[in-house]
Amino acid sequence: MTQAEVLLKSRRRCEEQMKVEMYSIKNSVTVDCDIGFIPIDGTYKKIGYFKAFGEYKLGSAGNSDARHICGMMAYAQERFTNSFWILDLSELSYEWGDEMDMILDFGAINGIDSVAVVYGTNCIAAVATLAGMDRAPEELLAEEGNFINIQDAYEFLLAKIN
Repeated sequence: MTQAEVLLKSRRRCEEQMKVEMYSIKNSVTVDCDIGFIPIDGTYKKIGYFKAFGEYKLGSAGNSDARHICGMMAYAQERFTNSFWILDLSELSYEWGDEMDMILDFGAINGIDSVAVVYGTNCIAAVATLAGMDRAPEELLAEEGNFINIQDAYEFLLAKIN
């Protein structure tokens, strides 16, 4: 028996004894994320772009969705190290679910100076109520850094950079 065959046989025996149970993240979440950046013309600078999309589960079932998004946000900052980010929730469906506040706290990640959040029609009303049940989407949008279109979010961050 060759050394490679011995190693393969040993590995198989080890795997059988350990009975590794694999965990698929995609089986526990109903949301996903895209990560990128938007170059700023005429400079070397970039604005980070993070998009969460899909259907955020209701109540405490949303915990896994929030933790998935937050983990990906932390990865995005670690990978791209941007000071300014657009958090695009325009294609996220959110009615009510635990830990959405963790997602909205993207700016608390080390090294981030400012975040502009873009909301869509399938999440803005529910997100607005996180600061009070009677709070309207217009009140959320009146607060600095909250938008319904990406162009306004981009211009908001651009003004902070320049």
